[in-house]
Amino acid sequence: MLWYNLLQLIRNTIIITIFFLLLSVDFSVSTVIQATLLSLLSITIASILLPKSKTTQRAKLKINFIYYAIWLAKEIFLSSIEMIKIIITPASVKKIVPVIDVIHTQQVNDQAKAIFADSITLTPGTITINAEKDNMIIHAISKSHLKSLRRSQMDTLIRKSQNL
Repeated sequence: MLWYNLLQLIRNTIIITIFFLLLSVDFSVSTVIQATLLSLLSITIASILLPKSKTTQRAKLKINFIYYAIWLAKEIFLSSIEMIKIIITPASVKKIVPVIDVIHTQQVNDQAKAIFADSITLTPGTITINAEKDNMIIHAISKSHLKSLRRSQMDTLIRKSQNL
């Protein structure tokens, strides 16, 4: 088991180091050493903070969270396009009817509630004003933005990504 954990540590360190080097575009010896040390530090901190679970559960959580991240990126992109259309087209300005309302969330832990609130705020046209217990006070630029949040696809995907 010790060898398996050591091999995982080495593999993860190499992957993160390569990613860091590709982003920095500097392959000097000092940068490689810094990238390796930062990778080890990141892995150590993550192993301390993340709960220990079975490998299959972790893999499923990773896949669900990656799916959620891709879905959220798509939603942010589509909402950005819609916002650009509203801003550029003078006739679309009539669609802007700001709404503040409460949305109930099905999230059961604080981390999932924070992800839900942050995801709403990241999506153009909506902002989470306040989060109390299972309710989020949301400001939306129009009723259609609020209506899409009420469909709770975001809520469901976050629950799946958190394995709740």
